[in-house]
Amino acid sequence: MTSFWVGCFVVFLLPVVTPRGKVFLWLTLAFGGCLITLWVQHIYVTSKPEYTGGVGSTLGAAVMICVTAAWILGLAVRYACWLVQLKREEILERREQKAHQRDG
Repeated sequence: MTSFWVGCFVVFLLPVVTPRGKVFLWLTLAFGGCLITLWVQHIYVTSKPEYTGGVGSTLGAAVMICVTAAWILGLAVRYACWLVQLKREEILERREQKAHQRDG
């Protein structure tokens, strides 16, 4: 069970620690595309009238919910970091402009 939580933590960290924008974009498209494909397949199979799910299907859905939640939380943290970085750069730019106005 510990390896499952470690795996979810790794899924969370993937978008957070990705260094560049292009790598982040491709990682998001690849991993997110796989998650979307799995969820569409799951919904399609479980919506059929002859589907009779058991304990395994419920456990599988719970695992996928945890993995998807970890991925979305990682994306949210990355987005928040980008917003903080943009705001920080904006504040530093304003300070530089004020310093140039005082000096000039």
